Amino acid sequence: MTDFEFILQLIDTERKQIKFAEKHVYFIEHPEKLEALWQVITSDLAHPYPEYAAWWWSHLGAKMPEKILKFQQEMIRLCTTSKNQSVLRSVLKAMVDIQRPEENSDLWLENQIQIIEDDWYNVATKVYAAYNLAKWKKEYPELMHEIAELLALKVEKGATPALKMAHKNFLRMVNTTSKRNRK
Repeated sequence: MTDFEFILQLIDTERKQIKFAEKHVYFIEHPEKLEALWQVITSDLAHPYPEYAAWWWSHLGAKMPEKILKFQQEMIRLCTTSKNQSVLRSVLKAMVDIQRPEENSDLWLENQIQIIEDDWYNVATKVYAAYNLAKWKKEYPELMHEIAELLALKVEKGATPALKMAHKNFLRMVNTTSKRNRK
């Protein structure tokens, strides 16, 4: 059995378990399986395989960022091409936990701004895009003000509580205020 097939089998046997998310520990103990996990995430397989693999991936960003960092350029590529919101959300969450990209940074910044602007993306995806953008506060302070304004506009349009909290957290992360918040 290949590592890829093993991960598919692992998803099949674990996905209905209450403690499914805790299974990410397996990959901490077996980092040699990360490549196969990434292959499942980026595969054209039907739900639930890419989504559940990405869910594990999202937990690995915080637990082993140095290992996930090796996949950074591939994650950027996925985030700029994928239309699977569940996979996008999970990969963006993992990106929050690793250092910001130096290579392809313009593409990355543009993609994260587009995610916040475009109403097609779900709220959780927008939240993680905002948190990823906050990493650039020293290099692009003027951009942080624009992002703060963009988030404020989204909130004014009737955002969910999660987006309202993301806006407040973003402002705290970049130590700025939006004009709309100064009222």
